[in-house]
Amino acid sequence: MRSCKYLDYRDKFDIGGELQKITTKNAAQRYFLKAIESSEYDYVFGIGPCGTGKSLLAIYSAIKGLQEGRYKRIVFVRANVFVKDEMDIGAIPGTLEDKYAPHFAPMLDNLRELGITKAYVANLIEADLLELLPVQWTRGRSFNDTIVILDEAQNCTPSQLITVVSRLGRDSKLIVIGDPDQIDRNMNEGEQNGLQFAASRLEKVSGVYIQYFTRADIVRNKNLSEVITLLQTR
Repeated sequence: MRSCKYLDYRDKFDIGGELQKITTKNAAQRYFLKAIESSEYDYVFGIGPCGTGKSLLAIYSAIKGLQEGRYKRIVFVRANVFVKDEMDIGAIPGTLEDKYAPHFAPMLDNLRELGITKAYVANLIEADLLELLPVQWTRGRSFNDTIVILDEAQNCTPSQLITVVSRLGRDSKLIVIGDPDQIDRNMNEGEQNGLQFAASRLEKVSGVYIQYFTRADIVRNKNLSEVITLLQTR
């Protein structure tokens, strides 16, 4: 277990950061959470349908790890790909931060679910303890003493996935999350997305854990599993 080196910020940012304890709801969630919190794995993949709790568990573990002093920073990475047929990021008005705001809204939703306030998140960002990073901006970075979450990894190219994976430094962990059935990037026939590319090559590598979720593991809504199955049946 990593030593608790980074607790000096807690007095300043304690209000609004009372993390609600969560209970895993199935075996897939239990194994995924256990792998994230284990020092045995530097790379943890969560692959499967929407609504299975992958992002919530990853964000819970990241905030918990930061508050317990096991990590110095959290970096949340997403690909800037919108749902197919929607506007390009360049068409969104405002600053670059405004343009990327929709991509990080799901993270804020999960933080709210965990009892973390918007003010607490803003304080973490201001103190450089939490960074929201488009996948294209990871090149050249080094993440030490950091827990990194790569969300929507199915929208990464293999090259982008390699770039993010290679940023990991000492005492750090990378959590890669994605749903292969929700690819919004235009792909050529037979082309692999970054998530499938990495999972197919790393499944037997020491220090890498891959948890597959199925529609039976969906917990967001009691009817979602059946709805998704029917809508995605060809």
